[in-house]
Amino acid sequence: MTTFPRILSIASLLIIWLILSVAFPPSIVPGPVPVFKAMAQNVASGKAFYDLYKTLLRVGLGWC
Repeated sequence: MTTFPRILSIASLLIIWLILSVAFPPSIVPGPVPVFKAMAQNVASGKAFYDLYKTLLRVGLGWC
C-alpha cells in the first residue's frame, strides 16, 4: 500500500471524528483535541501503562 491512501484514510477518519464531535455532545463523542490531551496526561503520569497492563491481563485471562 502506498503512503497517500494511508494518509488519506487517517485524515478522513479524523475529519469524520471532528464532525461527529460537533454534532453530538462531548459526553457522547469527545473531540480529538481533548482526547489527545487526556492521552498525553495519562502517558506522562504513567497511568496509561498501568491501565494497558490491566487490560492485556484481562484479555489474556479471557483466553484461558
